[in-house]
Amino acid sequence: MSNQTREQTVPRRYEKEFVDELVRAVEKDRAAIASFKRAIGTSVGDSSEAMKNFYKMLPYPIVGNRTKEEIYFMVATLFSYSKRNGELTFPAAMRIMKDQHLLSASMVKRFRVLLDSKFDQDAYGNLIPGELGRRIKGLLGILKSNNINIDWAELLKDVLNWNHESRYVQKKWARTFFGGQSQTENQSRTENQG
Repeated sequence: MSNQTREQTVPRRYEKEFVDELVRAVEKDRAAIASFKRAIGTSVGDSSEAMKNFYKMLPYPIVGNRTKEEIYFMVATLFSYSKRNGELTFPAAMRIMKDQHLLSASMVKRFRVLLDSKFDQDAYGNLIPGELGRRIKGLLGILKSNNINIDWAELLKDVLNWNHESRYVQKKWARTFFGGQSQTENQSRTENQG
């Protein structure tokens, strides 16, 4: 496996450390999680309380990179919505909902539109999640209402790489959500052949 492929499939240390901090905060610092929940859809500097809690958790090497700070902040605020970490990637969780016929046609369309979402730019030309964050948040509600938890470190890694010129994240998400047979269908086929 090449370094580039490995980097694209395994969450890096900082993403995992940050999500681990969020998980710990659910138990030990509910005020921090509440401040993130109140800040959903905003930027880092829009809430002094959320900003204070965010910088206490943010891995030091990320501090000062405006785009990465905004992405980490978006994930912190969205995490506060579910407060649980899971093992499924975001598109895999959405695929399960689709395979179980729990997604309406409009929700499937919303996922497709998400794949074309872009980062917004702030007044200084820095990239911020904006539209992308709003679209992810719009789909998280159905996962939460069905008690499906996602792997937040993987989501963070994917969003950090969303603007890669090859669009490999969007392709991976599309393959997972729209591609071939579901894991359930593959498992039934294997059991029926056995």
